[in-house]
Amino acid sequence: MNDRKGLNAEANSTNACADAETAQPRTKIDPSRYADGYGPQVPAAWEETAVLAGTRAANAIRFQYVGQMSARKNERDDEPAYWLESHPCPDWCTRSLHLGSDHPSDRHHDSATDYVWLDTMEPEVFEQPEHRFGAPQVNFHLTQHYREREPRIYISNSAEDLNLYASLDEAEKLANALLALVAQARGKTSST
Repeated sequence: MNDRKGLNAEANSTNACADAETAQPRTKIDPSRYADGYGPQVPAAWEETAVLAGTRAANAIRFQYVGQMSARKNERDDEPAYWLESHPCPDWCTRSLHLGSDHPSDRHHDSATDYVWLDTMEPEVFEQPEHRFGAPQVNFHLTQHYREREPRIYISNSAEDLNLYASLDEAEKLANALLALVAQARGKTSST
């Protein structure tokens, strides 16, 4: 249905229906929606297509939520994770709740995240809480899957294009190399 008549018919049929999960009436398509400068003005057929695509995407997310909640309705939050009996939660783990029903890939421990702002780098745009510029940051925390022997250090950045995992030995080598460079730059001899 790429023609205008087909789009109008589809839009009219969906506008009269209520959302199946929320029982809220769907909003009518308002062709002057972007007249206030919020977005570009486009022909009515294009606007209708955009609204329908957004409605479909929103409904897919709603149905996913309802499905997940239905799947969890019989879960007991007070049921301890049985896998903690053989692999106890380390002292540094900050996850508030481990459940026996956790998916195997979610059975891991995480520490609190530390970060370092890189003030000499070009600022980047942060979407939350509002569009603003700020110094990029490097984030790092301990993470350990319940079957792993030791934790690893996860290193990421605020632009979300850096995702590194280092073993404790690798992280120690990295830290020592960085400290040696800092000592050299400050005219001191390295202790390593």
